[in-house]
Amino acid sequence: MSKHLFASLSALVLATSISGCDDGTAANAESIEVPDDSAVSELDAGDFVIARVSLPNGGIIKFLGGSPDGAVALSEKYPNDSSAVAHAYSERFDATPLEIFMALEPDAEIPEALFEDHALKAAGGEAEAEPRLLPGLDDLKIPLDPMFAIWNGGGACTDSTFHTMFQDRYMANGFSNHLHYPNQTVNNTTLTLPLAADRAFGICQTGGVSPFSVSVDVEKETSTGVWTPIDSDTVGLGFSLFFREETPVGGLNLPYRMRVRNVDAGDAYRLEAGWLP
Repeated sequence: MSKHLFASLSALVLATSISGCDDGTAANAESIEVPDDSAVSELDAGDFVIARVSLPNGGIIKFLGGSPDGAVALSEKYPNDSSAVAHAYSERFDATPLEIFMALEPDAEIPEALFEDHALKAAGGEAEAEPRLLPGLDDLKIPLDPMFAIWNGGGACTDSTFHTMFQDRYMANGFSNHLHYPNQTVNNTTLTLPLAADRAFGICQTGGVSPFSVSVDVEKETSTGVWTPIDSDTVGLGFSLFFREETPVGGLNLPYRMRVRNVDAGDAYRLEAGWLP
């Protein structure tokens, strides 16, 4: 899909003591703070899930609505030694969330929000007016069996492989700003991105102790100082999670952040983020 300039560049905010680095294209962090839970909306992230698709590799794709302009975001959790299905459709076909859903669930009732999102993108010249019928999962020919699949970055999630994979996935496909935070161990950490037309987050757990998982929330600032969780999940050893939301042309850009919670002593994770100016 064609991309457009974002309206303005807000400061990057890294909560707690994240030690990160950038690729020279990202703005510097302005402040460090612990997020105030009182400023988080009482809405539950589950309220924004308009559809979900379970995959044969044990992964799951969630289609997330609730944006004031009707945009739909995608969240996918999948085994590290498998493939990200939503990304494969985006990379190969520049597919909209509607087209991805139709390809994966051809016999299912289609949520109206997916039609609205596609119409918005078509009106902005980012999609065909009529949604395309794309190949189904069996015809996509990507490795989905976690026992035999070859992951883009290698086998298990490590700092180096996850970083390389994120760069190959987003930086090589139009994103020009990138932040990465290796070997994080801090609980209740947030990573906030500036206003952007297209943004993505990624997280994997690189080490841990029982129960071998951390909690992840993706939140957006729906009104001044109020953050609303639109996706919530857990990421354990052997799995990665990616979130992406593309604002339609003329749509409302809102700040987004990823929050990592329930990090126990011995847990370690890696954060990646990218956006398109």
